Amino acid sequence: TPRHVSFLETGRSRPSHEMVLRLAAALEVPLGEQNALLSAAGFPPAFPERGLDAAALAPIRHVIGRLLASHAPYPALVMDRWYDVVGANDAGARLLLGGVAPDPDDPPAAIDLLLGPWRAVVLDWEGLAWAAATRLRREVVLAGDDERLAATLTRLEAALAGTTPRREGEGGDFDGPAALMRFRYEGEVLATFSTIVTFGGALDVTVEGLRIELFYPADARTDEVFRALGSSEPAADLATRAR
Repeated sequence: TPRHVSFLETGRSRPSHEMVLRLAAALEVPLGEQNALLSAAGFPPAFPERGLDAAALAPIRHVIGRLLASHAPYPALVMDRWYDVVGANDAGARLLLGGVAPDPDDPPAAIDLLLGPWRAVVLDWEGLAWAAATRLRREVVLAGDDERLAATLTRLEAALAGTTPRREGEGGDFDGPAALMRFRYEGEVLATFSTIVTFGGALDVTVEGLRIELFYPADARTDEVFRALGSSEPAADLATRAR
């Protein structure tokens, strides 16, 4: 009741385990932060945080593998809640990760890619970086005291110092029905857009944070190039080919 909630807010009542979870669910608090709230209230965590290689997550790994394989010849990346790249299909590794599959023990950070090799080849890099910053700001708020995610946002904002976000209607790759990422590749400009797949109803902190980004060709020529690469020997990565 409103009165009970008021008592909780003023400290006149202590929340039960169930009440903490009910309030957190109503506010759409991420699972990891729900665990932190429970700990602050003197209760044990309610949601496990297993490694992606845990036996219990085998069904999740199977689904991810199916998604990556079925998306070929188009690129796909798997990222955790800190935007470390923990998986990729062959096209994703070839074009976006220097031709090397991500190492589970030392995954590359998407922020390092964005501020490093991608900056040299993405045509509207500022638009891409501002879009990423907007998403990160929202996720930092939702994540609560996630210092690692906040540090990533700080790095990105520092890189954007002196630039301004483009206003709606001013044109560019991020002013259409879907944001585009256009990049130079072997003397051509290829265009992609993406969808991000997450696991609905996740009950594990790791699973909730997973994002599978599936890149699609935005024009016929990009489709042709992706299909040709899919039937050829492994090629150099995007940044190397653009030089």
